[in-house]
Order: sequence, then C-alpha cells, then structure tokens
Amino acid sequence: MRLAAIAYLIAGVSLVLGILALNQARSSRLTAARIEALTGDRTPLKKVGWCIALIGALLSSGGLALLALSRWAAPIFLLGMLVATAYLLYASRALPPVEEAQALGRRRTILAIYVYALATALVLWLESEGVLR
Repeated sequence: MRLAAIAYLIAGVSLVLGILALNQARSSRLTAARIEALTGDRTPLKKVGWCIALIGALLSSGGLALLALSRWAAPIFLLGMLVATAYLLYASRALPPVEEAQALGRRRTILAIYVYALATALVLWLESEGVLR
C-alpha cells in the first residue's frame, strides 16, 4: 500500500503539471520569448505550442495511467523522458548558451529533466515491484 502511495503522489504531480501545460498550449500565450523570460533558457523552437501540448499530453496521460496503477505508465514516462532528452540535445546544438544567465537557464532545464528522470525511474521501479498491473 505504501508503494501505491508513491505512485499516487507522482500521478498527482504529473496530472497537475500536464493540465497546466495543456492549458498554456491551448491559450497560445506561451511564446518562445516568454519561455526565455520565465526560465532564462533560450529555445530554438519558433512555435512552441505544439511542443508544450506534447509535453502536457505525456504528463497528463502518464499521470492518469499511474493513477489507475496501469503498466502503461512506464512506457508513457519513458517516452516523455525520450522527448525531453531529444529536445535538450537539439537545443544544446542549435542554440548553445552564450551568456552566464543563459547557461544558468540551461542548467535549470537540465535539473528539470533530472527530476523527470527520477520520477521515471520510480515508475519503472514500481512496475518491477508489481504495483502497476
């Protein structure tokens, strides 16, 4: 039962963040300039709405799957990790930080991906422990 509580906690956070991302993607208020102002990290994407929607869909669906204690949570979280890592590799090559403030923003982005990687590892562990079915 304690392991299920970990799953529910991750699911709740994932659902909230996913819904927030989907709301931002739908409203079209989140632009590349606004992301840079919020995070300090430049994005090489000109239109960010589709990327925010994809992230929101992955977070929401992963959270829903985890809330249902479904094994589908593991591949959804892995796909989200793959997308985040691919974006970071692309952004690092296409638009490397040139100023200290941009480097700090990029480190924050990397830290966020580390947190998501930890959540993904926990989901995989929960699956290996038989919590997800």
